[in-house]
Amino acid sequence: MAIQRLSFVFDSFQSLIDQIDQQDDPAVRLACYMYFLDLVQQRAVRGRDGAAYEARTRYPVRDIGEIVGSDPSDVYYWAQRHKTRNSLAPLGRRYPQDLTRAKDITQALGVSR
Repeated sequence: MAIQRLSFVFDSFQSLIDQIDQQDDPAVRLACYMYFLDLVQQRAVRGRDGAAYEARTRYPVRDIGEIVGSDPSDVYYWAQRHKTRNSLAPLGRRYPQDLTRAKDITQALGVSR
């Protein structure tokens, strides 16, 4: 996925938040936020867990944690949830790779991670 497409995702997310904030009725706004939160929990969390599992098939957990800015135990947990949910094979250990030439996309995306 190209960086331009990733920034589109973040722009779309902000656009959704802005649209919800434009609701005059606070009860409707709350209902919209609750629905939005449910969607995030159903889809984004599952996507994150799947990405963690897939990343574990390629990289050591320590490197993944460093790249995404999370604790390695979180990466283990997310990948384990995906493995259990989808009845997948356990993952073996990955050894460190040279990441000195990896692109830092956080600057281009304007995010902290």
